[in-house]
Amino acid sequence: MKREIVAEPEIDAFAREPVGDKSDSHDSIAEPPPFVWIGGTELMQMKPRNKQMVVDRILPAGGLTVIASKSKSGKTTLMVEICHAVSTGRPVLGQRDTGTGSLLAR
Repeated sequence: MKREIVAEPEIDAFAREPVGDKSDSHDSIAEPPPFVWIGGTELMQMKPRNKQMVVDRILPAGGLTVIASKSKSGKTTLMVEICHAVSTGRPVLGQRDTGTGSLLAR
């Protein structure tokens, strides 16, 4: 990869250049709807949605979970244990229930 030294006026000129032809209306992005604030009373009346869980209170279905720790601390072993427990329908680590149904097919 070749590096070039660019002067500051060149960067400013590049930043002021139009990104595209503004006459193309089919490429433009629609303005998002305005944000609507709600009060505490309305917030308290809302009912939370129940999420389907793969592992009870630990691993939601359709969610992203990051397992991070120092090396050789058992991250892979933990994930293999969770995958095996979910695929066989037994509790994870003997304590947490796994979801029922075709969780792995999604």
